[in-house]
Formats: sequence, structure tokens, C-alpha cells
Amino acid sequence: MRKDTLRLLARAGLDPEGAVEMGGGSGTSVLRIGGVVAKHYRPGFDDWSGLGPAGTADKVAGLAAALPSRGVPVPHVMARTDDGDGALVVWEAVEAGPLTPEHRVEAARVLRRLHGIPTGSLPGEVGALVLRSRRNGDRIRLGVEQSAASLDSSHPGWRDGGLGRRTEVLLAAGEPPPGESLVHGDYFSVNLLAGGPVPLVADWDLASPGDPMWDLAFLVGADRGLPRDVVAQVLDAYGPDAMHHASLAWHVECWALFWLLRDLAGTLPSGPAGAASSG
Repeated sequence: MRKDTLRLLARAGLDPEGAVEMGGGSGTSVLRIGGVVAKHYRPGFDDWSGLGPAGTADKVAGLAAALPSRGVPVPHVMARTDDGDGALVVWEAVEAGPLTPEHRVEAARVLRRLHGIPTGSLPGEVGALVLRSRRNGDRIRLGVEQSAASLDSSHPGWRDGGLGRRTEVLLAAGEPPPGESLVHGDYFSVNLLAGGPVPLVADWDLASPGDPMWDLAFLVGADRGLPRDVVAQVLDAYGPDAMHHASLAWHVECWALFWLLRDLAGTLPSGPAGAASSG
């Protein structure tokens, strides 16, 4: 285990004996230690929100304290510490099972409540940190653009097929004018902990003001291959009256193309002949 992680665990009063690595992103580590989970944010981590390690840890801990009373269940945060460089958040471990369709429907209801919280109503420092966080709106578009650029290099001519034309139409149209609410930013199965009938919502690193349809499209698009009837149930539970249908359709199409372009990259023979036959 890294020395900086050990130092922060000691500051939080945690014994690293028996710690199990659970993963983490670029510049972060997630550890299970007995009945708690600890996330270490190191300098230089993949900081989309732009808050740095200490600011991100403060935002995550602050939201965990503020949201449950507003109908958004969150794992209980037990400690937050930093050493001037990195930061650590410790929360109670949740023994979670598979996310069922019923859990996903309940997650849609939770999401509707989250999106009903005015961004300016969050208390004190956490409210300021959320408002300072970079919006999430262009991340999936960037994913589509990067996949398309990779195919341009590896499979010249792929844009001549139907999938290429569909991609160009989406990117040329651009994202519809977004709505504005508090958004989670990464709202899919990995961060929905099914420890009971209503899943707990974890990993608030990317919370920011943003388009609520970003989160809803994540819920129905980031986990590939959801049956149509499950998608319909999720959207109905969220509430059609609260949807911006053009924005939702655009985000859902981004996810569909993201997965299709990844498939195309893995199945086409290299060279113009194979690429031009796509779609």
C-alpha cells in the first residue's frame, strides 16, 4: 500500500491490516477495511469537477450529510481527513446485492427527488462547492467523438456507412439547451448500492449543477442492454412530466452510439473496404 494512503488512514484512525483494494479511478484508491470503505484522492487524480482532492472530499462528505433528509439515501460518511496534499473519505460499508429492475425503478424515483433540490439550497460550504463544480454535460459527447476519431484512424471510410452518418447527425445537432438542477453525474449501477428495497446512491465526486436528463440517460443507457420494458418502467417512475424529451433523446442516442462505435471498432476488418460496409 502506498505511504500516502497509509498516512491518511492513520489520520482517520484506521488500521490498514486486512485492507482489500476495491479499485478506483486515475489517481484514486478505494479500500475495504472491515466494516468501512475508504477512498483516497491523490494530487493529480482525474478531477473532472476541478475542486482538487480536499474540495472533492468536502463536497462528498457534505452531500452525504445534507441529502438523506431530502429523500436521497446515501451511505453514511464516518470520517473525512486530508494532509494538505491528498484527502480521504471514509463511509460505512454497504452489503449490496445485484441491482434488480425493481431497484432501478426505485432509483428513478430517488433521482426525481434529487433533481427537485434547488442547487442554491444546499447549506454552506457544500452548496458553494457544488456550484463551483464543472458541469458534466459534454462527457458522453466527448466519448462519442473520441470513438469516432479512433475509427477514423483505424478504419478509414467507416463514416460512409449508416452508423457513420448517424454519428455525424448527432454531433452536428449538438446537445439541446440543457435544463438546470443538482445532478449526480455518474448515476448507474456501479454507484447504486442495493442493500435494501431502495438503493443507496454512492460516489458523489461529479455532483454539479447540470442537465437532469444527463443523469436519467445514464440510468437507462450506461448499463448496456436494458430490456425496453425496464427502460419504460424507469422513465415512468421518474415522471414524464419532469422530462425534457429532446434532451433525454439526445443523451440516450449518445449512449447508443457510444456502445455501437465500440462494437464496430472490435469487429471491422481494418481498412476502407471493411469500414465502408458498416451500417
